Amino acid sequence: MGNTVNIKSEVRLSFGYFINLKFILLFIAFVYISVYFFLPSTPGNSPGAHPLGWWGWFDQGKYLISANALVQFDLSPGKHFYPPLYPLLGAIFIKWSSGHLFFLINLVSLLWFAYVFIKFSDLYVPRWGSIALLFGSTIFNYTLFENYVIPWTSTLSAALLASGILGLVWLAEVRNGERDKLSGLHIFFVTTCLSLLVPTRPGDALVGCVIGLGLLLRYWRVSKKTINCDPRPINFILLAASGSIIGPLFFLGFNILAFNSPFGNYIQVASSNGFFIADVAEKFISIWLDGLTLYGEPNSGLTERYPWLFVSLAGLIWALIQGDGALRSVAVAIIVLFMLYLPYGDLLPNGLWRFLNIHYFKWTFPFMALFAALLIKQTWFAWRVRKGRFLTSTLLLGIPFLLLSLHLVLDMVPVSTKKTSNEENILLELPSKQIDFVDFKGLSGGFTDVYFGSHRLVMDGIELTRVRDYRLLPMTWGVRLLFIRPLVGQSMEFAPDQRLHRQAETLSAQVGNYSFRLGALKLLRQPIQHQIFTDYRLGELIEFSHQGSGSIYATQGWSEPEAWGRWSINGEAAIQMRLADPTSTDLKLTLVMGSFVSGSHPCQEVDIIFNEKKIAQQPLCIGKGGEQPSSYKFVLPRELLQSDGKVNIRLITPNSVSPKKLGISPDNRVLGVGIKSLLIETNKD
Repeated sequence: MGNTVNIKSEVRLSFGYFINLKFILLFIAFVYISVYFFLPSTPGNSPGAHPLGWWGWFDQGKYLISANALVQFDLSPGKHFYPPLYPLLGAIFIKWSSGHLFFLINLVSLLWFAYVFIKFSDLYVPRWGSIALLFGSTIFNYTLFENYVIPWTSTLSAALLASGILGLVWLAEVRNGERDKLSGLHIFFVTTCLSLLVPTRPGDALVGCVIGLGLLLRYWRVSKKTINCDPRPINFILLAASGSIIGPLFFLGFNILAFNSPFGNYIQVASSNGFFIADVAEKFISIWLDGLTLYGEPNSGLTERYPWLFVSLAGLIWALIQGDGALRSVAVAIIVLFMLYLPYGDLLPNGLWRFLNIHYFKWTFPFMALFAALLIKQTWFAWRVRKGRFLTSTLLLGIPFLLLSLHLVLDMVPVSTKKTSNEENILLELPSKQIDFVDFKGLSGGFTDVYFGSHRLVMDGIELTRVRDYRLLPMTWGVRLLFIRPLVGQSMEFAPDQRLHRQAETLSAQVGNYSFRLGALKLLRQPIQHQIFTDYRLGELIEFSHQGSGSIYATQGWSEPEAWGRWSINGEAAIQMRLADPTSTDLKLTLVMGSFVSGSHPCQEVDIIFNEKKIAQQPLCIGKGGEQPSSYKFVLPRELLQSDGKVNIRLITPNSVSPKKLGISPDNRVLGVGIKSLLIETNKD
């Protein structure tokens, strides 16, 4: 019996050791260093493919230029694009390592943020729970974690915001009798850190104000109930005010010296992209729930990547309703953060993962995980004691159900295209109605050429500005011209970048608008098909490479064209057309396609659906030609042909998987079949 007790004690001691805060932070540092030296974009890791690493990116390149200038006390306006604090800290380390000047800054910021989150979470869940939430949401989430390794100002911002949250933790500890007192130095430290958000990320400084206000209110309440907080308001106000002006004074002083203007040029440049509060609802759906319908970006919604966020959103509401002051302060801060960035004209689902804009929100993920855990815990407790079950159960089930039912509905009408004196331009006569977007089928190009191309757009004689007024988006079937805010006009002349491929003989367009609806759950809804049917003549070979005509027939479920063809993605892809000469005889479909197969994924099943009828199930297997484009022929029975000649072909790949999931490459696209060409002809067999 004694031996059993000793063993249990040793197990508890061992477990306690591994959840010790110092050990946890040491382990996080180990993970950080490992990722840093193995991340392909780290400077020096890929000298052939990426010789500059992340210094060749826009943001990081600007940080480096500014840091080098600050070392030489060079305040030339052209060398300082972003606010000065992050580059200034990098300048301190530049003489030791000009290529890795933010290595230590990001590491310390990450460890400080992790420390504060664990301390905050410890107020509500056991230590092992705090660690599980942090590691599950961030440390073991490679996509998020790499954004603490890559130099971003948001990493320093996360650490500064964490300092404000730590003030809430200290107040809770004073209230609970776990801390002797909250001194003036504590207040000064917290407000100074929050004020330094101004020269780091001015937008995040508004989030810091929310946390600071929450701290002020909590301090006031706690000071009335305990002698461990100085109840004299003048002391608190003076210390808080002294700390809170340090950051703004530094920011204003730097801008006056560098730009002869107190606000510099960063805020002006950032605001030039537009801030449209009326777009919050659309952006919420597109960023959180569905980036495909309007922006053509599959699997880009936050809840699509991380379904547990449905419960987190319900937990966020619970924290606002029933949480204590600390929980409410953080919940409001997260809401304000998203309210600040969602209306931003340059934040789209296309950039959230492709260009790592997710780093704006990375610090919120462990807190969102905590909200989810607390709601589940509270629901379980409410059912156990049979009290308060209605609210928690309604939130836990109702919010995800509501969000899964919420979607965008597109309403589109065709318009005619006309030639202009410049044959490269496209002229449209617009209907007398408000329009949100214009779709062009027969116009295509690579993502970079479409998204960042030098396009020109004139509506009723007024030239509009790319990013602020409109964006051109690559779609599987062509391109979408999306207006940031809906417009009304009579005519529009559009000059796409010359690098885009235009098929003049099949170019067609339609205008549309979107509306919000509640309907069937997302899992039960059919994917939206584009409704422009391009005429097809029997015997015509369709190539799906970026130089071929495949884009005018492809609808949903395709990755962008490549030199050889294009991949179907996410389990289902569709092709639609209208037979120019409808026939009543059997037809033959020839697909030249391969599949993504490997030793760990040897076969890819492909269901061929023609006009909603399954006509074949074709396995594409490694060693049997499935790994390379091969010709496959299928009979299209005459009874499946429609009188109007419309053809709808769907390729369903039920067991498709991503290379990233198999550990083959960082590519996280769920790849099905790689289609090279398609041919439909009369069946003469």
